[in-house]
Amino acid sequence: MKNRKSIQFARIFFVLLVFFYSLAHAQSWEDDIRRQIESNWNVDPKGNNVDVEVRVFLERDGTVTQVEILNNRPEDKSFRMIAESAVRAIKSSSPLKLPNGQYWPSLLLKFNPKEVIQ
Repeated sequence: MKNRKSIQFARIFFVLLVFFYSLAHAQSWEDDIRRQIESNWNVDPKGNNVDVEVRVFLERDGTVTQVEILNNRPEDKSFRMIAESAVRAIKSSSPLKLPNGQYWPSLLLKFNPKEVIQ
């Protein structure tokens, strides 16, 4: 009975270890992709503290085919300017360098001018 519990515990521990490793690894690739884009984003980091949420559609080679602003606020001129500059940065970063063997048809990303390190 004790041996069976030890095996169950080891299996659960292994599954959790793989899960958290995968999560950390995925986060680092998302950060790498965001850095590629932010390096082309001409925005004043002292500007508005707004989040621009986008969905980026990709080809297998990392080519950006479409960018959709998810939290669009067309009545807010300041937000619109920041969001449009983020879209330009995404398009000018195309093709994005994806991790070897990885492909996502779309990515959800969030950008904030105050969080950009230039």
